[in-house]
Order: sequence, then structure tokens, then C-alpha cells
Amino acid sequence: MDAAAAVAAAVARSSKGCYYVRVEVPDHYGADCVLHWGVENWLMPPKACQPPHSEQHGERAVRTPFSPLGFMPVQPDPSEQQQAAASTADDADTPHTAAAAAAAPPVQLYAGVPEGTPWCVTLVFPEVICPERFVFVLHQLGSDAWVRDHGTNFSLQLRSPCLGG
Repeated sequence: MDAAAAVAAAVARSSKGCYYVRVEVPDHYGADCVLHWGVENWLMPPKACQPPHSEQHGERAVRTPFSPLGFMPVQPDPSEQQQAAASTADDADTPHTAAAAAAAPPVQLYAGVPEGTPWCVTLVFPEVICPERFVFVLHQLGSDAWVRDHGTNFSLQLRSPCLGG
């Protein structure tokens, strides 16, 4: 299957004038994939439109991780983290404990996600700062592969171009 065909992107305008962009990928892209995006012809998007966990990448793009549709990240309980850190610090002289702490699995941010659940990124552009165009590609971090729309950037028209007078 063509990788670009697996990407779904849509834009909707609310009655209050906000533009919502949703990019969705199949579950096999999952946490290994980020949305690499900008506005217009690769300009930096307004900070107010960048979702949580987004990071600036260079001078003209932002990277936003995908999350499973309908799932919120599970954050570890801070008191459990403090207890674990204290117990590791107390046993730091024991090589076995230090090795076990180093080998502990990373915190799973999305627990209980059923197989087949699509992953998505949703962006919100208030009308007053909404660009005319949204451009993006996908970056699969593990394989360093880029997913493009048949060799070019994906692009969505958000609002009508301003007509000069």
C-alpha cells in the first residue's frame, strides 16, 4: 500500500471561526511518527497554534507527536515517582539495583490502546491568525523515513486567499 494513501487529513471551520485541522495515520505508524509541519510555504506557525509537546524544528517547521485517537496520555503518579527515586537512591551502592533501575521499561503514555486505533494530531487555528495553507510531511523516527504525498508535501487550503484591491 502506498504510504501517502494511509494518511488522512481534513480541515473544518467552526461557527465561531476557528479552523480545525486533523491529520490521522494508521496504528502501525503510532508513536514512532511525528507530524512535521508549517504554514504557507514552510513558514513557522504561530506559537498559539502549536499543540502541547510540539517542538520547533529549524527555523520553518514544528514537529508534533501523534497520539491515539480518543486517548489522553497517562502521566505517572508524582508520589510513586518520588518513592521510586528515593528507593533507587537508597540502593545506589548495590549494582543489581542500579542495573534494574536502568533497565526499567519506559513509562507507557498510552495504556490500553486497542490494536487498529488510528493515531492523530489536531491543530486549531483561530480565524484572526489562520494561515491560508497548512503544509506537512510525516517523519518516522525509527527508520528516519519521510512520508510525502507522491514526492511532494501534503498541503491543505485552510481559508480563502486574501484578494488584493
